[in-house]
Amino acid sequence: MDAERRSESGSQGEVEGYVALSGNTPSIQDLLKKVSLAKEHREQNSGIGEEADIPDQGLFCEAKKLYEGSHLGCHCCVEWVDEYPEELVAAAEESKENKRYAVLARYRKTHGDVRKPMELDSIVIQSPRLKSILQEVFEGYEGVTAGLKELSFRAPFHSFFYRWDRLVKLSKNLEDEESRSHIRILQEIIGEQIEEEIMLKNDMLAHNVIVFDYLWTIFEPGTVVYSLVDGQERMYRVVSYRYEKNPGSPPTAFSLSCKYVEWDGFSFGYGSAQVQISKFDGTKTITDLSVYPAAFYPQYEELAERLCARGRKFAQLCGFNYKAYKGIVVQSPNSNVQNKHNVDSRIVIDAEMYDRFSMSSLGTSVDPLAASVLAPKLETAASQCMRDDPSHGHMPLPPPPPPPPMGPMGGILSPVRMPGIIPPPPGPNGLLIPADREKKEVAELNDEQVLLASPMVRGYCLKTKAWVLFFVDNVMDISWNDDAFPNLVLPGGYKDLILSFAESQLINKDTFDDVIEGKGQGIIMLLTGDPGVGKTLTAESLAERMRKPLYTLSAGELGSRADRVENKLNMILEIATKWDAILLIDECDIFLERRDNHDLERNKVVSIFLRLLEYYRGVLFLTTNRLAACDPAFKSRIHLTIQYPALTMDARKHVWMTLIRLSHHESDLSYEDYCTLADLELNGREIKNVVKTAQLLACRQKMPLMLEHIKTVMKITQAAGETLQ
Repeated sequence: MDAERRSESGSQGEVEGYVALSGNTPSIQDLLKKVSLAKEHREQNSGIGEEADIPDQGLFCEAKKLYEGSHLGCHCCVEWVDEYPEELVAAAEESKENKRYAVLARYRKTHGDVRKPMELDSIVIQSPRLKSILQEVFEGYEGVTAGLKELSFRAPFHSFFYRWDRLVKLSKNLEDEESRSHIRILQEIIGEQIEEEIMLKNDMLAHNVIVFDYLWTIFEPGTVVYSLVDGQERMYRVVSYRYEKNPGSPPTAFSLSCKYVEWDGFSFGYGSAQVQISKFDGTKTITDLSVYPAAFYPQYEELAERLCARGRKFAQLCGFNYKAYKGIVVQSPNSNVQNKHNVDSRIVIDAEMYDRFSMSSLGTSVDPLAASVLAPKLETAASQCMRDDPSHGHMPLPPPPPPPPMGPMGGILSPVRMPGIIPPPPGPNGLLIPADREKKEVAELNDEQVLLASPMVRGYCLKTKAWVLFFVDNVMDISWNDDAFPNLVLPGGYKDLILSFAESQLINKDTFDDVIEGKGQGIIMLLTGDPGVGKTLTAESLAERMRKPLYTLSAGELGSRADRVENKLNMILEIATKWDAILLIDECDIFLERRDNHDLERNKVVSIFLRLLEYYRGVLFLTTNRLAACDPAFKSRIHLTIQYPALTMDARKHVWMTLIRLSHHESDLSYEDYCTLADLELNGREIKNVVKTAQLLACRQKMPLMLEHIKTVMKITQAAGETLQ
């Protein structure tokens, strides 16, 4: 009743509104008629009526089939109807009569070609004998199984093109007449489609040329190809190919998706690469292509021997390696403008740390070293149909993105990490990786895999302080300077004490712990004294003696902002610990200086420095000339403080003799000359500068180094020093 009253009152309002708008006074009969029409209209649109009031809705125990009708403006909005669509008929290949045939050939309309109204679309292999034969023909491909209920292939039948000779040879060796008959039918159907392409390919190969439209004929998936990338000879294995083109335009390039062997920091695997051949007109010699099948290389055996040797060296460089390097390095490989420059430096090869800390890397992704990764995919009719029209009547999928640019390693470029973004802090195991990957056994590479190995490794250049890519051929073993530590001039017992501290720490760094886990496991030595007395040389010669990397850090490299200092120092302390490196922070006065109440930013830097040092687990040398200005909080964190005295006369004489001997220049200096030079109150750095300058003067005059050359240099430098004063 209430609903009816509301309905009637609503109708009354509509009528009153009508009266107000029209300005005329209708009769009683007109008003009643309009009320009745308005109520009827609402019942039809809202579903309120006799048909809507079904008392047993949803209680009838059966399923009702509805069928797709017309689409209401888009693929998703469908009007479902009761009647089965009359235009639909059962698929012909599903009939019992057609199931009897060995092969079904499906033809489609060409839509426009009057000369050829029908063309072969696909074939369906129904013969069990043919399925078994094709499984042998397409050995190495994925997608052919003899037990499949239906095996179909779609034009243009490229897989049959590549294995046609094998199919023909196999058909000749069949003894079963019925199997020969079945394969003969298949050859007649497919041969008509590809015979012209086979003839053209054979003709072009006889002249060692190819045309752009027929490039696909020489790049069967699974083929090993050769290319020159960044001046480095490379081999890849082809996985797939495609012609690159914009909609409505002819192809502009032929693109190959390839695999090569890469190291991701934990295991070997197959990396992905895209190599392209730009469109060209007419014919082109195959070996002039930017990438071509390796079998066409003129001296293939020598090429394979070179690349296998490089690949075995690449495999030996997995993990952490401290090496020497001389040659080109690639910095920022994933940016549009690559920075390439020459270096002659000690390096650390470490792909794991590179991927963690390099601003141009977001990690290296590899596929397992399994044969299935390289196996070419056989394109059946179903798979190609889904590729050509993945929607099948539903909302279409977005088009695939354009292929990404190539990096210098031949791989797909990953997004560039934005400057200032620092990786999250390491987990309990100290690494940003799952624990199950830390102790993963590294598989050895076989002969084929070393052939496909990358020509580059990732790591850190200790001279330029940058994460870069190194060419494997330029990596060398280090020529160690065994005379560095013995020639270090220090008071008696100093060298043995420093050496014992450092060696014991690197051997036993995990045996001592603080009350708080992870604190106080490192050794920090503070070297103080006048300039040129050997503080820096101590850390350098110790690293040489222990065959360990030396990471030299300056205050300028860390900066003065607290956030930058913390991020940079965190990275350096972590990599130095992993590499068992000797860490030297030279002239670290800004970090050691006593805090005050005025410079709050510097106070934050000192506090960060103090906190991080407590958790460092390696060997750290700090050098300063201003021990008196050191903050008191540092005293409890420094395990050994060594005061370097000024050089004695004997020490200066030893430095003069050592530096002149190491100059590799002929010298006429006598013992008395060395005693004379020892009387000069110079520090070690000043003596080195004088020797170097005097040697250049002697070389210019093509004479042995004599005392006169040194006196000349001393006069000039002293006069310059007096002028500066």
